[in-house]
Amino acid sequence: MCGKRESGEFSMGGPRNCYRSLAWTSMSTIFSQAQLGMVDMGVLAATQIDRFGNLNSTMLGPDYHRPAKRLPGSGGANEVLTQCWQMVVVIKHERRRFVEKVDFVTSPGYLDGKAGARERAGLPRDTGPWRVATSKALYGWIR
Repeated sequence: MCGKRESGEFSMGGPRNCYRSLAWTSMSTIFSQAQLGMVDMGVLAATQIDRFGNLNSTMLGPDYHRPAKRLPGSGGANEVLTQCWQMVVVIKHERRRFVEKVDFVTSPGYLDGKAGARERAGLPRDTGPWRVATSKALYGWIR
């Protein structure tokens, strides 16, 4: 997943993001630590986000079997968003990325937005999206 994508964007695990890191470990180690409650904050990127913080990085279009465009996928984003205490989503500030409902829920935010939706889905209490950072604004959710 390292390196430049076709669209000209760099992936979260790319060399530019890892340069001068204090630690560099495996995904399975981080996922295990997140499951144990040891990871305070995760940072993700996505192609689409809706008002409930659900992320799509899998496909565009209404038909899963014949999508308009297939995307790189989760790459571990689901584990980060479901297990870290807080989540920051970094996304380009473009109208097409902020949608009413994502085409595919790759990583669940607050699902349908109703109180306790994450817990009913079996996700840890007090976890989920915290902020969305763009080049023009910083958004957040009231818990």
